[in-house]
Amino acid sequence: MNHSVVIVGDAGRHWLGAESDEFARLIALWQRLWSECSALERYPLFVDVELASHFEYAEPREVDGGAGLAGLFSAAVEFTGRGRVVVLDLYSPLSLLILDDLLAVAASLDGGVLANARFPFGLRASLLDAALVARALEAGDLPVTAYDLEPYWLGSANFPQQELTSDELERIARRSRFCGVVLKDDVTRLDSLFAEGGERERSRLISRAGYLVDEEALRSERMGFWFERLGRNGSGAGEEPLVLLGGRIDGHCGVVLDVLYRRRSYRPVAVLDCSEHLFGRLVDGIPVVGSTEDLALVPDGFPLFAAAGDNFGRRELFARARALGKRFVSLFHPDASISPQVTLGEGVFVGAGAVINRGAELGDGVIVNSGAIVEHNCALEPFVHIAPGAQLAGRVRVREAAFVGIGSSVIPDIVIGRNCMVGAGTPVVADIPDSHTVRGQRPQMYMGRSDNIYLSRPQESAERTFLPVAQPTLPMLEKLTGRIQAIFETRMLSNFGAQCEELEARAARYLGVRHCVATTSGTTGLMMMLRILGGEEGGEVIMPSFTFGATGISAVWNNLVPVYADIDEHTFNLDPASVEARITPRTKAILGVHIFGNPCRLRALERIAAHHDIPLMFDSAHAFGSVWHREKIGCFGIAEVFSLSGTKVLTAGEGGLVATNDDSVAENLRLLRNYGAGADYNIIQWGLNGKISEFHAALAVEALALFDSLVARRLSFVQHYIDMLGEVPGVTFQRIEEHSVSVYKDLAIIVDETVTGVGRDELARQLADRGIQTKKYFYPPLHQMDAFSRFKRPGEELCVTERVADRVLCLPLFSHMSEQEVDIVSNAVREILSSEKSR
Repeated sequence: MNHSVVIVGDAGRHWLGAESDEFARLIALWQRLWSECSALERYPLFVDVELASHFEYAEPREVDGGAGLAGLFSAAVEFTGRGRVVVLDLYSPLSLLILDDLLAVAASLDGGVLANARFPFGLRASLLDAALVARALEAGDLPVTAYDLEPYWLGSANFPQQELTSDELERIARRSRFCGVVLKDDVTRLDSLFAEGGERERSRLISRAGYLVDEEALRSERMGFWFERLGRNGSGAGEEPLVLLGGRIDGHCGVVLDVLYRRRSYRPVAVLDCSEHLFGRLVDGIPVVGSTEDLALVPDGFPLFAAAGDNFGRRELFARARALGKRFVSLFHPDASISPQVTLGEGVFVGAGAVINRGAELGDGVIVNSGAIVEHNCALEPFVHIAPGAQLAGRVRVREAAFVGIGSSVIPDIVIGRNCMVGAGTPVVADIPDSHTVRGQRPQMYMGRSDNIYLSRPQESAERTFLPVAQPTLPMLEKLTGRIQAIFETRMLSNFGAQCEELEARAARYLGVRHCVATTSGTTGLMMMLRILGGEEGGEVIMPSFTFGATGISAVWNNLVPVYADIDEHTFNLDPASVEARITPRTKAILGVHIFGNPCRLRALERIAAHHDIPLMFDSAHAFGSVWHREKIGCFGIAEVFSLSGTKVLTAGEGGLVATNDDSVAENLRLLRNYGAGADYNIIQWGLNGKISEFHAALAVEALALFDSLVARRLSFVQHYIDMLGEVPGVTFQRIEEHSVSVYKDLAIIVDETVTGVGRDELARQLADRGIQTKKYFYPPLHQMDAFSRFKRPGEELCVTERVADRVLCLPLFSHMSEQEVDIVSNAVREILSSEKSR
């Protein structure tokens, strides 16, 4: 019986270039396959002109992106109809677009899959390769033969080439699903590949690649494989292998590497970095094998060094690593002068030309940068950073996480407080209290982290008389000047100008979705989404009652009926069991809400929606930047709607974003926000004015550039609150599941009066007397509001919702507050509760 082989190839034309060595190796592989297939009397079909031209009996068929895919599939069906084997050229991005179809053909013919693949290090297409091999394995009982294209190359000059055995490849493919992370980041290649198809075709490819993502399995497998090989190779003579935490070659990591290359005591073998664009890349020849969140995957035999200049980031890395029992090493430039009578903690860095004299004490994670001088008997507490050229006279004490800027000078016996920042060139002649900045001679309240030059803060006195429950943290006005100038020059104030387009593109990339549609508000986005889902008047939308009024308004505005489901007492999110109990034949949608940024039980809600064939969407007003199982909120349901109002972590002043992977939903949203009008002003359907202004979009673009640092700062404050109040009887915090990350748009506590002796309202009143604003959020819940109470069904119980709403209180939290202010709030809560309880 004759067998046929379908070879899907696009590598020659678009990726490799016909004259490249890589292309020659690819041809050699296919010649090998040709020989083996010929011996088995299987007749190949090539659908790549460049590849086909190298084989005498190949039948060339050129297939391009877009409409050509249908022809490719037809050819696959035609030729596999004569046989049983499908061969995928895994260098072809087009393989992603038709993979399911080709596997289905192979399965229907009781066939198999032949694949060439490489493990994902250094080589451009390798992540994509492994994704397709793994996907083929998941398709069913299809046998897979994996061909190794060339000797395995670890991608680092520190290691020789090594063969990747078939057993290793098969083990990797079977244990994990891999994704096109490199492909997602390789926009230049995609632009070239789909020059004809344009943005839509590129988005389609990225979306399909994203469908294969299981980043946790990818990183775990990649790191395990990497360290396993390192263990087999051993270390160089006199060099202990070292893992770097932080990979900015243009930042502190570059300085650290210079010291490592000079000292030769440690050999950097791997980098962990939280920046997704670095994953799978090389930093000065050292592979970035995972995120700093993957510290648990580093074997105990590998010491660490935190190559991060930011004090708060370094402190967080130390806390994570130490919780796992990891060890840090210290690094000293050979040109530094360090007295033998100096006390040093772990993970200390001393740069070139630095001087540290007798009796000085340096805590864990301290940086004394190039040319800095630390005189006798100085004490630098953990995570202090002394910038290049700074000079500390004798007996100076610098408290934890303070930063002393370039060229600063500090006279003897000065104390610089925790989290302080001393500006460049500043002479310090008096003690500085905690959380202050000194520029010149006048101390000012320090409202941010050590990168505070990028943040604009209110001018406030050192002593606050009023602490608000929330405040927006804004970019510096200077950062916005260029954008405002461009708006004035173009006189394009709205109608989807350059700022709006940039915001939508940047937000989509950040969230990992195909479309982000900017609107005037999150409320507008919710109203339009429910309009798109349709349904006759009186249809029902299941939602929590414990939410902001806009959630309910969006349904009523569409002549739909809110149906209230109860919540989980600990997470404050929808209880899936309550949701399922509310489903009726009139249910038109399930509208989940990520309360305060805490992700819902997404898989449970997805299963319920799929089982009942009901659309699922999310009010994600609070949750921009939140994460569920390593995926950003924004990727789930038909769409997710974010708010960019002035109280949100990411703000435009006023505005909203709707994130979706559905092309038709995005198209309808863009139509509805423009009155429902097409390009010729013809009203196609009833819409509204949902267009964000260019000024608001400009603010959001600059705010997005700061977003990750703001969230990191915010999370450190939340942890500080938990440390201060977590053991107070009768006070509990919202529970965030292990696999989730909340951005904490609000920090809520539950006050149990039966334990504390004081109720939520009384606590709020006494805090207000001390100048501390709080918020009873959400109280009352929707079903107890005048406008929404009529929708509550008779006999319908919302016991948990009412219990949480009666006891919830939000404490002050904003990204530019200080730890000292967290202390003030926490101590006030403790004092009020303890004094009431003692009565």
